[in-house]
Amino acid sequence: MKQLLLYFVAATLLVGCGTTEDLIDDVSDELNLPDRIASGRAKAYAYNLDRSDSTASIIDYQYYTPQFSSGVMDSIFKDSVNVRIVEIAAMQSPDTETVLLGPLTDYYFERVVDDFTVDETEEDEDYEMWRWQMEAGFDISETNEYVCLSSHGWAYTGGAHGNGYSYYEYFSKEDGSIMLLEDFTLDMEALLTVAEKYFRDEHEMEPSTPINEPGFWFGNDTFHLNDNFYFSGGKMIFVYNAYEIAPYAAGVIDLQIPLSELEGIVKH
Repeated sequence: MKQLLLYFVAATLLVGCGTTEDLIDDVSDELNLPDRIASGRAKAYAYNLDRSDSTASIIDYQYYTPQFSSGVMDSIFKDSVNVRIVEIAAMQSPDTETVLLGPLTDYYFERVVDDFTVDETEEDEDYEMWRWQMEAGFDISETNEYVCLSSHGWAYTGGAHGNGYSYYEYFSKEDGSIMLLEDFTLDMEALLTVAEKYFRDEHEMEPSTPINEPGFWFGNDTFHLNDNFYFSGGKMIFVYNAYEIAPYAAGVIDLQIPLSELEGIVKH
């Protein structure tokens, strides 16, 4: 007990040297409390009729855990992130509930992959639902001001091809609200000008060429940015998913802009 008391005194003195989250992590380790961010993998198999072949569905996940025995989350932004994770995960498997009655746990992700996978039976042998596959991932990263939830997935449920997605969403640590591009932008008009220049250069388009002439689907033939972006390697990277601004064959389209070009335009 004396050692534990000394630990808390030391932790209190050190709080000015790190973030509150760092302190919670340290205290949690000392007291054997759950990690602030849980992680794991849920996996399930579907088999054909004679079980000679199978397909696997997988979710690699992270989510926030309550730090107290009451199960109540200690910060509102953590609830916001977990709710969004459940919404996206449930998109993969409509049979799985989208509203949780308690804290998010590993079991929820196991339910999603179990509900998605269907073994072949004699009744549905022609439908080959056992060939359906799903892969998904959820990753959480933090700064002092916000949380970034990156969600990636791909699913095949019959037809000519599967469909995938990549989402980057930001949540304010102050109130848990979703942060959009405008929350990171000091000068939207300047950002659009720089972004369109890089987009045209990437796709070898002259400034006078209509933006949709090469086959893009921008509304009103006018370039626009979305709220799906992240920061990495000294760049701001926008992600347009399949079918968002171009046909499926174009795949996911990334627009990379050096942060050196965005000084005074974007805060990050």
